[in-house]
Amino acid sequence: MIIDSHTHVGTSPGEFNKLLQEAKQNKVEHLVILAGFSKDSEFNLSTKSLLKLTIGRPKVSVVGSIG
Repeated sequence: MIIDSHTHVGTSPGEFNKLLQEAKQNKVEHLVILAGFSKDSEFNLSTKSLLKLTIGRPKVSVVGSIG
């Protein structure tokens, strides 16, 4: 099983969808996405935002952040 972890997925649903397509093309079976730890970074999404993006996607897990 190939599991891929990302610390950033961009700030738009389009970027997230691109990540999903790349994962599919590379036969990645599960994605783990880490929520942003810095509110100043353009690449970080909040835990809440990531959870909304991943609803109904059992092959994607979110690791939250309290920062």
